[in-house]
Amino acid sequence: YAFFDNILVEEADNKDDFSNRFGEYVVAGSSDIDLTDSFLTLTTKDYSTPLLYTGENATEYTVNAGIVDLTNSTLQGVIASDYRESLRNLAGDNRKILVIASASNQDVYYKYTSILPYNFESGKYYKLSFEVFTNGIGQASDREEEKKYDNDVLAQGATIQLTGLENSTFKYVESNNKWTKYEFYIGVDTTCTSNIIFSLGSEYVGCFGKVFFGNLNLVEIEQTEFDLASNSENVLKINTIKTEEEEVEEENPSNNFDWRYVPTILTFVAIVLAVIVLFVRKNIKFKKRVKGVKVNYDRDDTVMQSKYRRLASAQRDKDVREMTKECEELIALRSQYEEKYKDAINRLRSAKLNNRDDSKKNEISAIEREVKHISKEVSRYGVQVNNYESEIEFMQTEAYLIDLERRMLKRDSSARIKERKESALPEEVRNELIAKREAKKAKLERKAELRAQKLEEKEAKLEKERKNIEEQLKQAVEKDVQLAKEKELKKIKQEQKQIDLEKENIEQQLEQDKLQLEKETNEQLEQLEIEQTQSTEDNTVEDNIVEDNSAEDNSTAEIEQKNIEEQIEDAEKDSSDDKASK
Repeated sequence: YAFFDNILVEEADNKDDFSNRFGEYVVAGSSDIDLTDSFLTLTTKDYSTPLLYTGENATEYTVNAGIVDLTNSTLQGVIASDYRESLRNLAGDNRKILVIASASNQDVYYKYTSILPYNFESGKYYKLSFEVFTNGIGQASDREEEKKYDNDVLAQGATIQLTGLENSTFKYVESNNKWTKYEFYIGVDTTCTSNIIFSLGSEYVGCFGKVFFGNLNLVEIEQTEFDLASNSENVLKINTIKTEEEEVEEENPSNNFDWRYVPTILTFVAIVLAVIVLFVRKNIKFKKRVKGVKVNYDRDDTVMQSKYRRLASAQRDKDVREMTKECEELIALRSQYEEKYKDAINRLRSAKLNNRDDSKKNEISAIEREVKHISKEVSRYGVQVNNYESEIEFMQTEAYLIDLERRMLKRDSSARIKERKESALPEEVRNELIAKREAKKAKLERKAELRAQKLEEKEAKLEKERKNIEEQLKQAVEKDVQLAKEKELKKIKQEQKQIDLEKENIEQQLEQDKLQLEKETNEQLEQLEIEQTQSTEDNTVEDNIVEDNSAEDNSTAEIEQKNIEEQIEDAEKDSSDDKASK
């Protein structure tokens, strides 16, 4: 049963009214593990949910967690009877403790995070203390193999952490059924806030058992007490406040250089320099400096460079357009083969779905060969397209333009120098050189024409071979399809032949059954005639009554003969029906 009464919701007058109730953060001198602000009862009567803490279960296993009152609780559902007195021995008047207990022997990670943060002011010192009680801590799985790679794997116990601060985590805490005190000493140079996290297990290492937290208290302390504290198993010191000596040392760092190493360093540097000098003199040759060389400004060369810049840019644009056109043609061819590939894949999938009796085995093989060939073509065209795109991208760079301009300028400069030299030669010699040049040019043109012709023939041959391969593949597919159809037709004919044989056997059997039935019918009729004759001879002396009985017997015989004839007709009708069904 559950009973609720006097439930009242009121609106706070202002923010200050709300802050006075809960506060914006935990202040020094307070203890916030308290049932005063708890209102929700869990599945057992011993646990209550803390209002100012958020619980989170990172595993799938059940965990019992909440606040327990050591004064009013029987602890029956919290801890075994052997340890209840030890648990009640918590010092102080605050009898409210925070509990995290696994419900089974499975590794869990459950944590409580404070909703209100702790406020640490700049230049002040604080001590945050609490007590821990653990019971039955263990790990479910055997992790000896994991320990080879991580020494922390087998660590287990409770974890207490202050968020946002360095060196602020107590890990793998085990108190072995007794209350143990732990303390944080905190000094910060900048005002900050931090939340506290209580957990069973950690983010990386789970465990099972029970852990209890109590007497959580935050107090402000003097610097002398803070300075006396030092890190230990139960104490963590968090200090970001620098002393005057440390600040002076940072501003004027001391010179700790050891001058005894100076001769060694100098000797090493000298050896390295000597090795470098020897290497340079043996492997690098320096050109002699030419003195007195004057470079005169040549306006014609400047104008020529500008001209060749424009020519190189125009030639570059022309080459890019041609390359782009060829690349687009290759892309179109690749797209065509991609469509063929998709079609072949669909046909192959359809053939495999319909190949229930291996009747389309040859067709599937042919389509697979076609798919393989088309895939190679798609890959080949893809490589060519990538090469063209890379070349076009390079041609659009400044480096390519400068190289093209230099080559054009060098070519024309060589031609101009050659013309000047030729102009200084006698006319006969010059004419002879011109004739040789023309002949050589004509020869080169013929070679270029022959090369272009061979290239066209080669491309035509390759295209023809490609078409032949496609035609062969198509014919192979058609042939395989035809063979499959012929095989299926042959199978159907064999089945028809088998049906005809069965039909013939059934007709022969029916004919035999008919003859047998007619034979039996005739025998029955003969037997009836014989009986009728005998009956007539034996009863010739009888009176009219006997004659009436004889007539009645004749009537009965006729009825029986009629029934037999009807049976024969039914048998013949059944025989004709069986033939029709076959």
